[in-house]
This record gives sequence, C-alpha cells and structure tokens, in this order.
Amino acid sequence: MDLNALKNLDLRFVTITAELNTLRYHLDLVEKTIGQTIAIRDAEFEQYLSDAQLTEQDEEWNCINQNHQREEQIGITRMFRGPYLVSLYSVFEFSTIEIASHIQKKKGIDLALNDLSGSSYEKAKKYYAKVLKFKLFSEPKQTQDLALLINLRNIFAHSNGRIDRLSKDKQEKLYKILNQKIGATQDLGFLCVEADLVAKLYGSVRETLIDLIERFKEWDKAGAPNN
Repeated sequence: MDLNALKNLDLRFVTITAELNTLRYHLDLVEKTIGQTIAIRDAEFEQYLSDAQLTEQDEEWNCINQNHQREEQIGITRMFRGPYLVSLYSVFEFSTIEIASHIQKKKGIDLALNDLSGSSYEKAKKYYAKVLKFKLFSEPKQTQDLALLINLRNIFAHSNGRIDRLSKDKQEKLYKILNQKIGATQDLGFLCVEADLVAKLYGSVRETLIDLIERFKEWDKAGAPNN
C-alpha cells in the first residue's frame, strides 16, 4: 500500500469492526464448545447407563433421560449463550457511544451521551434523536431486533436466565416473546435461546453498527451538514 493510500485510510472505527469480527469468532467457538460439551456429557451418560445396566425398558430410564436432556438445555446451552448475549449488547452499547462522540465533535455539541439519565439504550435513542439529530437505526427491523436482544440480555445479566426472579411485568413481557416462537423458550423456569436466534441477533447488531458507521462517513464526507 502506497503512502497516499495510507493517508486516506479511515481508522476511526477499527476497534468496532475488530470487536464485531471477534464476536463472530466467539459465537463460532461458543457453538463448537456447546457441541463438544454435549458430546462428552452424552458419552458419560451412556457409560452410566451401561454401568447401571439400564435400558429404555426400565421404569427409571425415562426420568433419568429427561434429567439428562434438561441438564444439556438449561445448563450447558444457557451458560454459554446467555453470557454471549451480554457481550453482544455491550459491544453495541459502547460502539454507539463511540460513534456518537464523533458526531458530537463534528457538530460542536457540548452535551455528551453519558450526560443523559436513563438506561443505556434509552439514553442512546434520546441522544441520537434529540441532541445529534442523527438516525440511530435506518430500518424498523433493526429497532425490533435490538429491543429483543436487550430483553433477553437483561434476563441473563440480572437473573442468570431464571424467570421466577423477574418482576411480574418483565415476566409478562418475556412470555409475549416466548409465544412468538422465534427461538426463545423456557424449560423448568429457565430461559433458553436457540443457536439460530443468537446468530440472527449477532447479524442484526453487526448490520446496524456497520450501517451507522457508513452513514456517518457519508455525512462527514459531505461536510457534516446539519440535519
């Protein structure tokens, strides 16, 4: 790469793109580890059945097998996918703060995003709309996916996926999500999320942030006009 090309290279958001790429590798690793862990547990379970000389014809086999399956669902998958959703939202949260700071400087605004009160997401929506006057989302689907991510993330972050630890209104909100049958389920009072839903939410966060960065760059290239 020649010097002129290096001078024109925009590295302002390299940390965000690096984190998004790392999240993709992280998700691949999460699913691979879940598969490997379940395979190990299945082998241990089969060995236990063999040592105990239990078969499907035995009365206690069904109960033991159900417990084994639930351990995989509410134990292994929950403990890997839940923290991933927490990390995913964290990257979104701090990326929107970083991008907002660039728009703030370009517009010469004194008020920073973190000067506002409220939850991180409510502050971001208010700051982009009312202060920066710059769209945080360009598509309604991005808003819907982010709202879903926040709801699921909060349950894992605040109650480790335990539904009975939620307030009544949060439980009602969650059951509305579960009734949509989009890959979020509950088992024995624990929130579980399927791999396809986690991948979808990652894709939506990536699309939203890349879109926000590109719109900022186009706006900046045009001379950062007031909008």
